[in-house]
Amino acid sequence: MMNKKNGFSIIEVLITIAIFTLISSVSFFLLKDYSPNIQISGAARDIVSDLRLAQQLAVSYQEYYCFVMFLQEKKYQVKKCDTSQIIIEKNLSDKITNFSAQGFAENKVEFNFYGAARESGIITLTNNLGKIKQVEVKLSGFVKVIN
Repeated sequence: MMNKKNGFSIIEVLITIAIFTLISSVSFFLLKDYSPNIQISGAARDIVSDLRLAQQLAVSYQEYYCFVMFLQEKKYQVKKCDTSQIIIEKNLSDKITNFSAQGFAENKVEFNFYGAARESGIITLTNNLGKIKQVEVKLSGFVKVIN
């Protein structure tokens, strides 16, 4: 009588583990290089999202809401403009080496109750690899990532 094979041999299991380990280690080192680029894109999307939140709050509650940037500390807040009530406060990643704003007085984007911005300008983020992402705010309140 012939014996039926009911499983894998030890060699088959070891070869499978070796292939899995090789693929995992190669992908780990490839993804490690993309991490700063992923973080700067995520930070730009977060800024756009929080600018839109400030705009939506301004329209919903018929009050002025501000997106205030603290450039040296690499953080920002969404808050009511006339009070010190903070809605959101976020710190940027350590991988972001430069956080700057052009066109905004006092590094603040102010939205009125129509959803329009008081000033237009650009918020710039730079990571430790030199990649730049910019967020544009127009007077109409339109907000987008431009590169």
